[in-house]
Amino acid sequence: MPKPIREKVKGLRQRERSDGTWRVWWEPTGAEKKLGLEAVNLDADRPAWSIREAEAQNRAVRRALNGETTKARQQTARTIDALIETYRDHKWYQKRAAGTKRGYKTLLNAISKKWGGYKVSDFDSDVMQAWHDTLADSSGANYATKMTVMMSMLFKLAERLRWRPKGSNPCIGLEREKAKPRSRYASWEEFDALLAAAEDLGMPSLGAAVALSFLQGQRQTDILAARVCEFVQVSMVLPSEDEDFPRKVWVWDFKRSKNDKDGTVPLHDEAVAWVQRMADLRRGADDPLLVDERVGRAYDLDLFQHRWSDLRARAAKACPSLLAAGQVLQFRDLRRSASTWARIGGASHEDVGDLLGNTVADNPVLAATYMPANFYTAARAVSAIRRPGSKERKKA
Repeated sequence: MPKPIREKVKGLRQRERSDGTWRVWWEPTGAEKKLGLEAVNLDADRPAWSIREAEAQNRAVRRALNGETTKARQQTARTIDALIETYRDHKWYQKRAAGTKRGYKTLLNAISKKWGGYKVSDFDSDVMQAWHDTLADSSGANYATKMTVMMSMLFKLAERLRWRPKGSNPCIGLEREKAKPRSRYASWEEFDALLAAAEDLGMPSLGAAVALSFLQGQRQTDILAARVCEFVQVSMVLPSEDEDFPRKVWVWDFKRSKNDKDGTVPLHDEAVAWVQRMADLRRGADDPLLVDERVGRAYDLDLFQHRWSDLRARAAKACPSLLAAGQVLQFRDLRRSASTWARIGGASHEDVGDLLGNTVADNPVLAATYMPANFYTAARAVSAIRRPGSKERKKA
């Protein structure tokens, strides 16, 4: 990955972290440190500002060499930006799953933009309550809660570092407005429109992603990370069928990114064709199942969101409800769609929980004669996802 700042500035350093983000800072030489100068954290997402700050540090060096008493802004100022950089290098952040880090990165960047230059000691509960209320009014209660919880995690680290007194976290005890749970789910007409749009765009990988979310109820992160080798055929009797003899069943066996637990779910009959189509295009078993047809590489989150927007816009020409005001369908709503249609089809809450991965899996093992109990409950949930008017699943 290219460095975020290409211009060469004396003392400006850049290092890529294990999660793909960049640390950018200004580093004084040994001689400059003896003059009282210290390293200063910069911002990879604001290259122009970072260059100006590094140049300001170099001017401070020249003033110090000339015997002037003015010193550069030092890291010991303990600003929010300095705290964010410390947090990104801390084990509390590094131990998080990749998907969680991506979400945290967005929140931390927003916090930096708002509060980066402020000292950690400047904040009290009144300031944080006012900020929360402002965010709730402008961006919604859910976003306000996410931002203030992230801020609370930073202040927790500040207390550990002794940048604030113990027990002084200003985000503790905030009066937060409870966010209303999102209830949007896709209709079968919207599902069909999305699949047709994927064909129109010449991007069947998007159709496969939609099918694996709408019909299998799995998370976007797990769908994009899916490998060809995770999809296998086994011989077994599904609990939703009357016959007592086994048949060939396609199964997705993977590791859930959210909790690192095993996930083993049978494929819905309509999802099988999409998976087989994608697998036939790959060369090796360890290849990613979904590859962007335009750039020829596996999807990352940003690329997929861009393609999803294109897909939804195309599908909305035939099915305008996809972009209805206040009810725009998000990709994450497809996962909720699976649970909703499974419940409508008669699946229990417990069965749907096993399908979505909201219950703990007990070491599922793929075999022709055995599957763990949670596999069968997930199978019942998959079988319950039926088009209106369909009494039972089509036999393979």
